[in-house]
Amino acid sequence: MSQQTFPPEKLLLTYINLLTPEGKVEAHYLCNTQVTTCDAASIKTTFKEQLASNNIDLNSVTGMCTDGAAVMVGRTSGVGARLKEENPIITGTHCAPHKLNLAAQQAAKNFPFLQRYQRLVGNIYGYFSNSASQAKGDDRHPGDGLCQAQDHPRGQMAEL
Repeated sequence: MSQQTFPPEKLLLTYINLLTPEGKVEAHYLCNTQVTTCDAASIKTTFKEQLASNNIDLNSVTGMCTDGAAVMVGRTSGVGARLKEENPIITGTHCAPHKLNLAAQQAAKNFPFLQRYQRLVGNIYGYFSNSASQAKGDDRHPGDGLCQAQDHPRGQMAEL
């Protein structure tokens, strides 16, 4: 699970790994759902709604990998802790690519060239995010409609 912010939206992006009856692990995007607030209770509710809309029982979830934000991994009141109250077998981990991104951001602070590069990439992103399609009011975002019925196997849940 990952919180993504596309102004002015707050989105909960969820993908799943399924263990098929043949023993293969398959990754699938599950949902990209708008949330009103980014607190643990709201995120947990939205996540459970995502599961329910795809006929997935919370008790079949064995793990969750998140962006590492405190609201997700807080030991007593984070999303993972709250889900564990309902399903004690859920294990949580901080997503390796998110950890790598954080480490790279910290390392870049010591190198002016990397800071300039990050600004350049940010400016390019800003230019395209304010492009003509945005100016016309095209408010689509990646993942529109992902929570509709999907054609993916409903094997035993391996990781979330």
